[in-house]
Amino acid sequence: MSSGTDTLETSPSGIRGFAQEYVAKTREFSRNANLYIIHVMGMDMIPGSFNVLFNLYLLAIGFDVKFIGLRLMIQAISRPATAVPAGLVSDRIGRKASFVLGDGVGAILALVMIHTRSEAILLVAPALGSFLGNLHHTSEGAFMMENSKPSERVHLFSLASSVRTFSAMSGALMAGIMPLMFIDSIGVGRRLPIRDLRRSGAVVPIAYPRSHAPVR
Repeated sequence: MSSGTDTLETSPSGIRGFAQEYVAKTREFSRNANLYIIHVMGMDMIPGSFNVLFNLYLLAIGFDVKFIGLRLMIQAISRPATAVPAGLVSDRIGRKASFVLGDGVGAILALVMIHTRSEAILLVAPALGSFLGNLHHTSEGAFMMENSKPSERVHLFSLASSVRTFSAMSGALMAGIMPLMFIDSIGVGRRLPIRDLRRSGAVVPIAYPRSHAPVR
């Protein structure tokens, strides 16, 4: 049988009290903490849509499923393989420089990918993209540890984790819906909307970190 304390914690009033306390804590976030949450929202929504749309685009211009599967395999292997090197680079050049390098070069890489049909470039890109992504993500947590107050870190990182998951899911969902919306509204072929959206998805990260990255 549950104790009185356990019953209180799982009762509607207990859950409501916890939620109110959690919201109250988030309202006390510093400016850097709030910018970090906005940053996470944008930088996880964009890759979420990018990954879905780019694979659809490759299919549309004639690449087969095996080629796309090979790219995904390279990406899956590269992510853990480049995590430690990216962390070492971040320690050497600093967190802010790692943000700029990871996001800026990553955006340029995305632009290159949507303007090439070279199989070699398209196969190297997932490995380089994984390194740049790790450079960003390994710097992100460490940077916010250095630029947040101890009293807000538990709520800050838990909220950021929730926002990251929701943003990536929302980006992928929008990527699946938006091409159909473009096709219905402007009546063009299936390749053009995907390419146009890819350009938008690649351009946004260039401007986004400069205005929303949590830097002092």
